Formats: sequence, structure tokens, C-alpha cells
Amino acid sequence: MPPPWLKVLPPILQRQLVSPMAQKLVGNTSWMFVDKIFRAVGELTIGVWLARYLGPQQFGSLNFAIAFVALFTPIYSLGLDKIVVRDIVQHPEHTETTLGSALGLRLIAGMLGATVTIGLIMRLRPSEPLLQGLVGLMALGIVFQVSDVVTFWFQSQIQAKRDIVARSSAYGATSLARVGCILNQASLITIGFTYVLEPVIRAVGLFLVYWRTEDITKRWRFSLRRSVELLHHSWPLILSGVAIMVYMRIDQVMLGQLANDEAVGVYSAAVRLSEGWYFVPITIASSVFPAIVKLKHSDERGYQQQLQKLFRVIVALSYCAILVLTLFSKPIIATLFGADYIDSSRVLLIHAWSGVFVSLGTVRSLWMATENLLVLSFLFTLVGAISNVLLNYFLIPRFSAVGASAATLFSYFLSAYALGFLVPSTRKMTFIMSKAIFLR
Repeated sequence: MPPPWLKVLPPILQRQLVSPMAQKLVGNTSWMFVDKIFRAVGELTIGVWLARYLGPQQFGSLNFAIAFVALFTPIYSLGLDKIVVRDIVQHPEHTETTLGSALGLRLIAGMLGATVTIGLIMRLRPSEPLLQGLVGLMALGIVFQVSDVVTFWFQSQIQAKRDIVARSSAYGATSLARVGCILNQASLITIGFTYVLEPVIRAVGLFLVYWRTEDITKRWRFSLRRSVELLHHSWPLILSGVAIMVYMRIDQVMLGQLANDEAVGVYSAAVRLSEGWYFVPITIASSVFPAIVKLKHSDERGYQQQLQKLFRVIVALSYCAILVLTLFSKPIIATLFGADYIDSSRVLLIHAWSGVFVSLGTVRSLWMATENLLVLSFLFTLVGAISNVLLNYFLIPRFSAVGASAATLFSYFLSAYALGFLVPSTRKMTFIMSKAIFLR
């Protein structure tokens, strides 16, 4: 029986979604899109409220702790997501061993990583016990993200709904907890506890949903041999994840170290607005790209034309967002965050333009995966990460948060666009991206 939502679509779309698999894919994507919207709205509304309550100094400390722990997330996660999903699909007879081994690896990596992270922050900020406590809480929360192994299972079965319900419930519960903290004027460390609460609730929810939907007689099994095989395939993804996370989070960490936590708070307020809409191009590209890829072997010209259209659409969306953020940066910041964050408007004027290159890079990364250029994609990201670190090192002492935003913009421009001209295999695609920048 066709799903109810199919009946409200135009007849031409109904004909394209006749097969159960097509309907399943659309439903899966829809749930993912709804989840991203829910989180984006939550991050913006509650994030703004939290920023106003804490003020730039404490809000900066909170965001420094989040960014600091995030730098080590790829090491915690071991790059297992794509590998485990792929192996379950290709070798379903080894599912229990694959999941059990992934769970064991993630648990070991999480505990060791949390210990290292806490030790490192104690060395870098020896006289700041509050910040040490925040980082410790964030790191403890990472350990509970072993439940992501259940997510791998749902992804392999194209069952996003169950996973997203558990995740969204945890996010909703902790969001309400943060609101309660604000209303009751709780301390910063109490708010930090909510960042442990979310992965704990999510872990309980995911495992309960899994055991209710799967045969409880099945037992996951840890295998040393299987663990070694998983790590053998995942280590390039670990390196790539580290490069990406440095690329995205190092600015806040370096601001905290080279300037102060208040500068981190000012910068984080602007970034919340600048990045708040990024889920739109990411979701559009992820949803549309599989259909474009189908044209590659049957109609190369059509394949190129559809890529051009996709680039043009997401760049146009970027310009719309940038226009609003740049023209109204001061009133937006003043209205949402208050007078204490007015310096964030200068950061927003620069950082908003990163959206163009983030959008272009989203589509190009999908194209590079299709063309088997993953090593080159990693190298581009690595160069972007290195340039971001170097520019932050020289610009932050002089220009503080504004310098960090300029470093981020240039590193995105370099990695997602400019480097493509230097390599023959990406040069043609970079010219296509150039046309999209001019909406051609």
C-alpha cells in the first residue's frame, strides 16, 4: 500500500515514485531533513537565549569547551560510520560480529580519548578549573556516543525514522533542560551537565529501539580479527576527519588560547547565525545528487548540465542568506544577542561569505566521491586546515575574532574552490563552479 504522503504529490512525481524502494528513499530523506530543521531551529533559538543569559565571557568558555573536544571527535569515532554501513550491506551474514567489534572499538577509543583530552586541557589551562570541568563533561559525553553503532545499523537498512526519533527525543529533552537551567539561573557547570545528558538519553533510546525491532536472540560479538580489519579500512577516514574538524573548529580553540574566552563568545554568536542555514544546501545536495549520478554513464552532457544547475541553485541560496546577514548584521545581532555582542556584527559581515564556498564544497565533495578522488579531497581539506591554523596564528593576536573570521573565509575559499584550478582532474569542475558563482 502506497504511503499517504504520495497521494498529495503531483501525478508526474507519483509516477516517478512507484517502486517501494523509491518511496523508502524519499521517506528516509524526509525524516533526515525534518531532523536537521528541528536541530537548526533549536540551536538558533536556545543558543541565542543561552548566549544572552551567559554573556560573552561564559558563552565563550562553553563554546571553547565544545570546540576543544570536537577536535578529538574523529579519533573517538575511528571513522567507522561509512565502513560499518558498507560492510553490513555487503556482508549481512557477519552483521553481529561487525557491530560488536565496532562497539568495542568505539568504547575503548572513547575512554582513552576522554582521558587524553582531559589531561591536555589541564596542561593548557592549569589555573581554570571551571573550563577543565566543562571539557571533562563534554569528553564524558563523547564516550556515550558508542550508541552511534546502532545508528550504523539503521543507516544500512535505510530506516532513518527510528534513529531520528531517538536522537530528536534526546535533543528535545536536553533542550528543555537547558531552558530550565536558564529560567532557574543555573551555573555554567550545571548547563555543561546537559551536554552529557543528551548522549546518555540518546544511547538508551537507540538501544531500546534496536532491541524492540530486532530479534533479541541475536547477540553482538567482539572479534579482534574483525576489529583489525575495520581499523585497516577506516584509518584514512580518521585522518580525513581530523583534517575536517581542525578545518572547522580550530578557530574557536585558537581564539581562546591566543585572545580570550570573551572573543570566543563574540565569534561564536556570529558563527551561529552564519552557519545556521548550512543544512539547506547539504540536504539539497545529498538528496538530488544520486539522481544526477545516474546520468553519468548514459548522458555525460546531461550529467554536466545537471551539476551546473545544482551548483547555481545552492550559490543563489547562499547569496540570499548572505544578503540578509550582511545588510542587517547589526540589528540582527542586537535584537537576538543584545548589546554585549554588538562586535559580533563585524565578524558576521566576513564569516557570512564562507557560505558560498561551503555550499560549493558540499556538491564538489559528492562529485569527487563519485569520481573516486577521495585522496585528493582529503589533500584539499588538509591544505585548508593548515592554512586556517597559520592564518589564525598571525591574525588573531592583531584582529581577534575578526581575524579568525577572515582566516576561516580564506581557508574555505582555498580548499573548496581555488585549489581546484591547480589539479587537471578537478580543473573542469572548478570552471563549472566559477560559472555558478556568477549565476551562469
